[in-house]
Amino acid sequence: LGLAGEIIRHPALAEPLRARLRQPMQENIVAMLDRAAERGEIPQPADAEVAIALIVGPLHYWLLSGETISPAVVKTLVPMVLRALGAAESE
Repeated sequence: LGLAGEIIRHPALAEPLRARLRQPMQENIVAMLDRAAERGEIPQPADAEVAIALIVGPLHYWLLSGETISPAVVKTLVPMVLRALGAAESE
């Protein structure tokens, strides 16, 4: 969060931080999505950035809340995200 505030106050920091932090994260998540699609677990996302936001958004929410993500939340959240990504219902 501190970095986000600094980017707003110092726009020149934005591009170096994106290149160093955001881009590698995006590349890793896209690679995971590609592998999941190759295995037939999800269809290939039509928009990788939206898929990334869908995955990272809930984690960011809990980071901002300061609360721990409980196993019960993970058990509920993962199937929801998978369905949103187009995965078939698991039995």
